[in-house]
Amino acid sequence: KNVTYKLKTNSNGKAIVPIKYLGTLKMKISFPGNDMFVKSSTSANLTVDKGSTKIKGSDDSVGKGFNYYITLKNSAGKALSNKKVTITLNGKTFTKTTNSKGQVSLVMNYKLGTYPIEVSYAGNKYYDSSKLSTKVKVVEPSISISKIITAAKDLKVRVEYINILNKEYSVNIDGRKYTMDEFAYLMAGALTNINSGSKANVKIKDLSNNYNSSGSKISGKLYKAEYLKLANNVTSFVNENKRIPNYKPTNLGKMEANLYIYAFTAALDYYGNHKKLPSYVTVKTSLVRGGYSISISQNGKILNYRQIFDSDVFAKYLKTGGKSALNDAIKKKAKQLTAGLSSPKAKANAIFEFVRDDIKYNFYTNSLKGAKGTLSSKGGNCCDKANLIVAMCRSVGIYARYSHAKNCKFASGLNTGHVWAQVYDPISQTWYTADATSRRNELGNIKNWNTKSYNEPKNYALIPF
Repeated sequence: KNVTYKLKTNSNGKAIVPIKYLGTLKMKISFPGNDMFVKSSTSANLTVDKGSTKIKGSDDSVGKGFNYYITLKNSAGKALSNKKVTITLNGKTFTKTTNSKGQVSLVMNYKLGTYPIEVSYAGNKYYDSSKLSTKVKVVEPSISISKIITAAKDLKVRVEYINILNKEYSVNIDGRKYTMDEFAYLMAGALTNINSGSKANVKIKDLSNNYNSSGSKISGKLYKAEYLKLANNVTSFVNENKRIPNYKPTNLGKMEANLYIYAFTAALDYYGNHKKLPSYVTVKTSLVRGGYSISISQNGKILNYRQIFDSDVFAKYLKTGGKSALNDAIKKKAKQLTAGLSSPKAKANAIFEFVRDDIKYNFYTNSLKGAKGTLSSKGGNCCDKANLIVAMCRSVGIYARYSHAKNCKFASGLNTGHVWAQVYDPISQTWYTADATSRRNELGNIKNWNTKSYNEPKNYALIPF
């Protein structure tokens, strides 16, 4: 089959030709000439062979219960997705399909020891087969100090913003959630290793979050010797009792668990910034028990609502689909609107104001256009405006969802069911309303209907109507 391409050369005078066939291809290349250069032409035969492939394993060792990754790529280093690989591990043979990154993952929930693993790709019309034979050592699971520091920094910011720390909190490291007692153990180990000059990973402990934080009212400086002693004591207590202590005696008094957890985050945050442990950290009970509260107006689960972040619970609020399905135009516009903005709330506000001001309100019932049609037509009702906000926010990593209520009383006198978006700010750990049906509305502040009067409130990850 003859195929003709009209191509432009790049800055190096080269043009890239897409090759879609195997075998010997006859090529004719011509340049028609212009005001500066005469025309020219040539011909050549090009032999196109199957591409080679390579399978690679992630590490020689992996923590028990953690994922071992297998990656399939071509000779150019491009990940090969949707390809079946056959795996033999621990006496069992099975098949898995590579994801968009060319990867398959195996949960190594085996006894500690070394396991041979065989991986093969059969090849296809365009790619040769390949094999991997290696050994994987299953070890006690552990985490690097650098990853513990990163998670500690994030937790410290969250606590200081709303002055609350309790068992509902968790941290996420490499896609795995750790409860507060588990993370306290990791931070204690990291502090001990840093102080001794060791860069060794810290072993993970599976704990049940079975602690009751209680202690004296404290405000003062916890000096280095004290917080290091505290870290050692926590480690020893966990190893013996399989839980963290409810409190520990310090020079400041009985320090409750949630407060010494905060102290560990402060020490690790300082180390991450200065590469040395601080001479002291400032601690006070009000930091973890609510020394002040952020005022939230129009408060309610479908309105402005504080919710402690949980990566597992919130994952569904980043997945697009249905009426909020994405296309290139949505992703491009969202990226353009949020360029140069750093905080999630600022990005969400930029998207909200665009949909509020630049997307005309049209009256009709239920979703008619979806996010794609709403952007292309520059118009939509409450459902479709919410669809566009949710789609754009999720495309740039902002958690977003829908709110719906019946019998909403509008300033115009209309009494009807209504839909709007909510966007999540992880800094304040708060959902904010994003009702783009009126220019009077602001992010977190609805003015065109009475937010104290409605029925049957409900939130959705994907809108059903």
